[in-house]
Amino acid sequence: MLFFDEISLLMSSSRDTHKSGRLLKVNPVLADGILRVGGRLCHAPLAFSRKHPIILPSDHRVTRLIIEDQHRKNGHRGMANTSTQLRQTYWIMKGTATVRKVLGKRVFCRRRNAKMSSQVMSDLPAKTLTPHKPPFFLLVLISLVHLRSGKPEATSKDTAAFSLASHLGLFIWRLRTP
Repeated sequence: MLFFDEISLLMSSSRDTHKSGRLLKVNPVLADGILRVGGRLCHAPLAFSRKHPIILPSDHRVTRLIIEDQHRKNGHRGMANTSTQLRQTYWIMKGTATVRKVLGKRVFCRRRNAKMSSQVMSDLPAKTLTPHKPPFFLLVLISLVHLRSGKPEATSKDTAAFSLASHLGLFIWRLRTP
């Protein structure tokens, strides 16, 4: 039986339960044979099960099954969400650590929530680092054509044509470079 000593002390007439034991901080009460959290919410407009959640041990199989079931119902949303949902009905001793321990063993969730791996960039290829003769012949050719046309200033069409030709020249130069 779980929490046998605490339940027997609560059932006895002596009220020395609160002086020792692992349930000291939760001020336990016994309602319908179930050990529940006491507290200061007696006059709150909440359901009895919300005011006094059921106390569960951290190392019991039933506790693990309840955590896994709640985790599935919440759509595998993580430790914090599962803990919050559980606290509405149950008070698990060492709650956060217990939920982290149970969910940490779930392979599906560990894979789903794994950190993204970061890739190291490789070295640049030698052909991009070695200086070759750039395709200046194309730029010079375009400039000469522009000067021969006899226009003293360049128009936007001329600038666009010059930019397109220079990019095309660089592209062709990269393709022919071994």
